[in-house]
Amino acid sequence: MSEIHFQRIGSKHHLSPPSLVLTYNGNKCLINVGENVQRYCFEHKVRLSRLRIILLTNISVETIGGLPGLLLTLIGVGVQKLKIVGPEPITRYLLMFGYVIRTQKKYENSINTVVSINSQDFLDNFDGIKPDLEIEIIELMPSSSSEPLKLELDHELFLECYLNHSFLGSQTCLDFEHGQISNSKKRCTENHSSCLSNLSILYFFEFPEKRGKFDVIKAKELGIPPGPIYSKLKNGESIQTSDSRIIRPSDVCSPPIKLPWSIIFHALDPTEFEFFYFRISQILKSKGFDLTGTAQDSSNCLSEQHESCSNFYIFEFRACFDSFLDFNNNFLKLDSCFIQNKCYLSKGTIKVIRLSERLNLLKDQEINPFVTSQFLQEFLNHISPNLFPLSSSKVDELAWNQQFFISSNQKSVQNTNSIANIHKKKAKFAPISQESEDQILFLKQEFQDIFSNYIENHEKTLFPLLYVLGTGSAIPSPYRNVSGYLLRLEDNISMMLDCGEGSMSQLFTLCKFDSDLFSKMIASIKIIFISHPHEDHFLGIFNLLKLKNSINIQQKAENISEPVKSDNFYHIKYDENSQEVQEVRFNNEIKSKDFNNLVIIGPRKVEKLYSLFQEKIIQDKGNRIRNCEISFIAIEKRIDKSPDKTSDKSKLVLDDFFLKLEKFPVKHIKSSYGVKVTIKLESSLKMRDEYSLFKIVFSGDTATPCRSLEFASKGCDILIHEATFEDSLSKDAQEKNHSTISGAIGTAYNSLAKFLLLTHFSQRYFSMPKVEMRNEDLKRFNDNSFENCGKINRKIPQFE
Repeated sequence: MSEIHFQRIGSKHHLSPPSLVLTYNGNKCLINVGENVQRYCFEHKVRLSRLRIILLTNISVETIGGLPGLLLTLIGVGVQKLKIVGPEPITRYLLMFGYVIRTQKKYENSINTVVSINSQDFLDNFDGIKPDLEIEIIELMPSSSSEPLKLELDHELFLECYLNHSFLGSQTCLDFEHGQISNSKKRCTENHSSCLSNLSILYFFEFPEKRGKFDVIKAKELGIPPGPIYSKLKNGESIQTSDSRIIRPSDVCSPPIKLPWSIIFHALDPTEFEFFYFRISQILKSKGFDLTGTAQDSSNCLSEQHESCSNFYIFEFRACFDSFLDFNNNFLKLDSCFIQNKCYLSKGTIKVIRLSERLNLLKDQEINPFVTSQFLQEFLNHISPNLFPLSSSKVDELAWNQQFFISSNQKSVQNTNSIANIHKKKAKFAPISQESEDQILFLKQEFQDIFSNYIENHEKTLFPLLYVLGTGSAIPSPYRNVSGYLLRLEDNISMMLDCGEGSMSQLFTLCKFDSDLFSKMIASIKIIFISHPHEDHFLGIFNLLKLKNSINIQQKAENISEPVKSDNFYHIKYDENSQEVQEVRFNNEIKSKDFNNLVIIGPRKVEKLYSLFQEKIIQDKGNRIRNCEISFIAIEKRIDKSPDKTSDKSKLVLDDFFLKLEKFPVKHIKSSYGVKVTIKLESSLKMRDEYSLFKIVFSGDTATPCRSLEFASKGCDILIHEATFEDSLSKDAQEKNHSTISGAIGTAYNSLAKFLLLTHFSQRYFSMPKVEMRNEDLKRFNDNSFENCGKINRKIPQFE
């Protein structure tokens, strides 16, 4: 058995929720898959191609938020077989992303389902890669049995899975000294159905025996000559000498050592710590471990250099309760406790690791786990400090990249590798020659010439503001995140144009890690537009909803004000022929600070996933978004064809709109749309008799030319257009219904757009695709842009 160790990925933090990676025999096991896990793995050289199993301690936003995106990545790196273990409704969740059932078997305490991809839409994100990933889902179910589900991860690595509801329903299996159980547990056992959405799993890892150390002196005394025979004995094989003697490994090796166990559990409520303490104690006693060791025994063990003194880890995930007082005193006793098993000559120290514990601040500065992104931000800040403001965060890979070794004699080279990794990444953004230095100086001057007029004339915040949260396609990379754009219309109202995985962590970075500003920005989001049902465009909305939920609960606790609820703040206009949503208009009521309604406009597939999250995945039913009325408007053909209401009130909405969204079809997959956003600006910015209109067009994903996009973009102030491929790959762009750089510029030129923002670049490009348009075409568009530059009220975006 090769080296075994755990590695922490993230912490309870807006940038990266906690996950664990177990490395064994060169393979990897991932425990929980929150947002940004795959981006973190790319950043810190965690090889996803070696991933063989995913364990989920619970079904929540923090444990599965990044799972669909990760599965896309695994197909891209060639993984063909994967096992996923978790509670319900993990199977139902994955089936909503285009996976289909191949086989399914039901057992007493689990349902084993084999699924694979069977969707043409899935192929659009990859360059000729065959989606042959086969996933075995083991979904644990509540049962009357208290026996754990036993799995074999490897020929030498075993796992026991304890579903908390299955043994929570029976008081006899808890082994309490006085046979008592807390009131919250009694309520849970009495009301079986109310606990089903709060299932969690305790995982017990049992590692193999470690072979004893080969003794060369004993081998020579037995007359065994050096050579291949030594290797056989080291590997546990018996050999026969020339004089017909049988030499066994035990004759020349020290006794084998049973490697220590590790336990992972997920506490959903503070009262569960007492329960988990007794449950863990019961498991350890059944395995022959003695927990009666004293602090002096632990100290002696730590001082020993003998390889048999090992680390026994208990990793704790927790839900949204952060007080240290919630951590049970019995668990504090377990931490650093001496433990031994005389049957296996195994002894060591228990180490309790709180994975959800927030990373400590470095004075007033945050630690950024995305090193490449931090250096890129520093480079852009050097080009234009006003456009690319820099936070005071620090780069420290060690703080986020902590490793836990099973045996005390295992050495980590993490420190050296991390420092070298930081220097290597920083060097990518440094000038490598006088020519590159001259290019940077030229770029600085270009930015200064173009934007100096706006920086001088609009020193104060002038709305609307556009925050670019991701410019990548399909999967995140160290250099850019997937699609997401925050359009801030006024101080109290913002809208999202797509919301890919990790969008909220990008926003947190742009807020310079200011939690108060971040909360204010989240509270201001009143509208979400999802362009099409590809995972990289909508997976972030579930984390956004969770954050809005937390902010609403906090505001209610602080009695800030009563939320304004209304169903007359928007009006939907349907196309008479297609019966699809044509436009949605919002009146001034949505601008109120106390207005907490949220409107999601997107494909029906996203609506179904949202409903599943509300029904099964949000952990505490009492903490669902009750202070926020959520309306989901499906942009496909409506099912209910009843005539529109044309009351006087709805006519007033049409005449007195603050914001108008007009969707239009684009050339990508089924249910793909772009949107034109028309905003009425304040009277202080008048350019007409009564008001001025500011128009932003978002293309979503589309091939070019696209007539509906060009029509919608006529004379717009800003056109946000995808540019996935360089011109030399125009054939690939057409096959996958994406755009090239020249295609996007051509659309902007034909529609007389005043400003073009290119985005959605393929992750194959370090910076952006090459521009190979004819010089005169590019010059004509640039001349047209500069001619209209003075007409734009605000076009300075904040980039990722």
